[in-house]
Amino acid sequence: MRNQLFKSVLFFSSILFAITSCQKDQTPDQAISADDQINILVDQSWNQMASEDLFPENTSLGIEMRNEGISADFLLDASYLEDSPPANCENPANWYSTRDHSLIQCLRGLSLSTEQKEAIRVDLRTFQSCKSDAIQRARAIYRELRAEYHHKFQRLVNAYHNGTLTQQEFKQKVHELRIDFRHELQRLHLHERLDQALKQCLHTFMRELHGVLNGEQWNSFVECYVV
Repeated sequence: MRNQLFKSVLFFSSILFAITSCQKDQTPDQAISADDQINILVDQSWNQMASEDLFPENTSLGIEMRNEGISADFLLDASYLEDSPPANCENPANWYSTRDHSLIQCLRGLSLSTEQKEAIRVDLRTFQSCKSDAIQRARAIYRELRAEYHHKFQRLVNAYHNGTLTQQEFKQKVHELRIDFRHELQRLHLHERLDQALKQCLHTFMRELHGVLNGEQWNSFVECYVV
């Protein structure tokens, strides 16, 4: 979730604000607004969908993406605000991985009061309900497409084993196959308008979060989120 482009946008916006704040005729709408910040952060989370970073480094693992190609931010629920996974969690390792690759990691660095934590839990439950249908569709799209591409990957494995492909050629072919898979997955996400559904849910959550945090906490959260 680290995107240098968005970090630069916020950085230069902060400079612009600092400069214009010195002008006597400055109007409030000259500074970057919370909505502008939220839009940047939400876009950043969406850009992690089907990201190349979600592939394992080992090409022999083939077409397999962490979290089924879904950005960790869109998988959050109230449990991720806790120190450990719930008792009924089927995959604790995956729970920790999701938490530590999501915006929750930035919230954990803040000195949140008991009241703030409870308010954020409520907002996360609302967020979970909002995105539930879109996440189910994203998982279904991934599984169907992966099954198709797994056959293509298996053909490459067979070609490598029978000597048709060298190890280097095999790695290159898998790399190219992963690129094709990512592009097709992203195309299907957009075709199903998952970008609109998920981004709207996250935007609403961020707006509520902005209302829960004080100014200093919000600024620290934004700075952490885009570093």
